[in-house]
Amino acid sequence: MVGNSSGISEFLLSVVKDALDNTVSLPPGGGVVAGVSGGPDSACLLHILCRYFNAAAQPCERLVAVHVNHMLRGDEAFRDEERAAELCASLGVRIIRVREDVAARAARTGMSIEAAAREARYGALENERSALAERTGREWRIAVAHNADDQAETVLMNILRGAGVDGLRGMAAERSRVIRPLLGVSRARIESYLAENGIRAVTDSSNADNAYMRNRVRNELMPLLRKNYNPGVAGALRRLSDNAARDADYLSREAAAAYNDCLCQNSALTPGAAISLGRFRRLHAAIAARVVRLACAAIGADVRRLGQIHISDVIKLAETGGTGAELHLPGGVRVRRTYGELLFFMRGEPAPPRVRREPPGFVIKSLHISDNDILEQIRNIRYNSLEQLFDADALSSKELVLRYRLSGDFFFPINSPGRKKLKEFFIDEKIPGDLRDSICLLAAGREIVWVIGHRAGERYKVTERTVNVLKVRYMPED
Repeated sequence: MVGNSSGISEFLLSVVKDALDNTVSLPPGGGVVAGVSGGPDSACLLHILCRYFNAAAQPCERLVAVHVNHMLRGDEAFRDEERAAELCASLGVRIIRVREDVAARAARTGMSIEAAAREARYGALENERSALAERTGREWRIAVAHNADDQAETVLMNILRGAGVDGLRGMAAERSRVIRPLLGVSRARIESYLAENGIRAVTDSSNADNAYMRNRVRNELMPLLRKNYNPGVAGALRRLSDNAARDADYLSREAAAAYNDCLCQNSALTPGAAISLGRFRRLHAAIAARVVRLACAAIGADVRRLGQIHISDVIKLAETGGTGAELHLPGGVRVRRTYGELLFFMRGEPAPPRVRREPPGFVIKSLHISDNDILEQIRNIRYNSLEQLFDADALSSKELVLRYRLSGDFFFPINSPGRKKLKEFFIDEKIPGDLRDSICLLAAGREIVWVIGHRAGERYKVTERTVNVLKVRYMPED
């Protein structure tokens, strides 16, 4: 049974009540799946949750506990499982026991033991949450017992890894149906709550194993910082977390608006995404980095696998990469640059198909008299330049249009023996099939005058007999 209590007990109950009713907004009638290890933090959380639901005149069918036995510590792991079950029985809370060989999972997946254990825990919690939501027709949340000291340690670990603003914010009070009602509560207050309510919890011996980075931070670095630098270091790190969370929220909102602005309208976004190169290149680097992550998330990528170096590579591709250049990022993400877009898609999936009627950008045309300077420019122009020179008199009766390819297009490539279908030219140039629809063309009817960035046409090239020269420059920017 949950007994009456006072002092620290009432304070922590008010903290959790405020979190559930206001901060993380547990839906009306919703339930909670609580992760219970048997340790102090989860024992405290379960006890308070039980009081919360009872105080609201709601029986504990809205509260279910899940214990995951990682099978890493022999008899001690089963001792913790039994203690968790005893605590749940004393509180009248149903418990789901899950046993998972985490060492085998880590060996099978190549993960660290810590990462494999985390995946096993959250997987079990989500399985139960989704099953309960389906069975009851109500919204359920997953509650875990991270506290304020855990938050300080997480922020410090992220600093040591060189994290950005998102890493400095640490753990969120709510994210993806996971809530952390005790995130603002110190470990000392949790221990006081347990003592005040006579709750017995178990101690995980692996917490003393400094082979794990978190344990080294908790057992070695934090005490050193408290002793030699700042007795209130945990509070300072929590304030840093709060400030970073505020700034990160603002940047996230700005990035979401920028992503929507950069997203190419009327383009097919499944299974890929296409963003405007011109608009993307005008973004501040802080927003551009977030837009890259949003584009990767939109195609189903695990953005946690993308480091700063990968984001920087995408931005560099947008700034200086050649047309058709492609990046292969972790998790099977592909990013390809065209003249006007960055295409994001997953390995094995086609790039987003082209459905826009007009290419991005425009052409600037100017008329010149042929002279030695013009002929020198011709000698220095590369095939893949964005600027070309043509015989203006040969084109005088032609209406030039900037467009993508159409059925029936043909081309006389410069320095080639004769006419080719445009498709044949693409094949000869080894241009990938899924890139051909994004190549900009300067056309006169079905005849291609210039495959921009690849080759100009033979029939309109400037020669010694040319009198008037048409200079054409393609401007891919929006």
